[in-house]
Amino acid sequence: MTLFELQEWLDHRTPEATAHYAKITPNTLARAYNDAGYFARNVRTIEVLVDRDAVTSGAAASGEPWQYFDLGHGWCTYTFFEQCQHRMACARCDFYTPKNAKTSSVNSARSAFSSSTACRSIPLPSSPQTWSSSYFAN
Repeated sequence: MTLFELQEWLDHRTPEATAHYAKITPNTLARAYNDAGYFARNVRTIEVLVDRDAVTSGAAASGEPWQYFDLGHGWCTYTFFEQCQHRMACARCDFYTPKNAKTSSVNSARSAFSSSTACRSIPLPSSPQTWSSSYFAN
């Protein structure tokens, strides 16, 4: 039952009066999100290549890239990819390597990574503008 249906049923004049008595539990809120399809629309799975050699040798601890997020058109090595404000608009980013780059260390070592592939669920940004391809125009 929605808040407005409950308001009519209880014969309250304002939604605020009804909200005063209505308590939403975390389970109810999670069920509402799930029923609305929020999680299905706002989470995508992305392939993440993990360079085990960089991790085991300690190179990752010294700042060398060790995980590569597959963007389709290239690779992102930004450790905090999930929090990146410009996600998927990476053409000018220092952490971005195009897939067609001949000097790409990722492309040359792709076979070594194949056994270390993982998938990670990544939430979409709240602003659709950050997914715009207009960043690639220049």
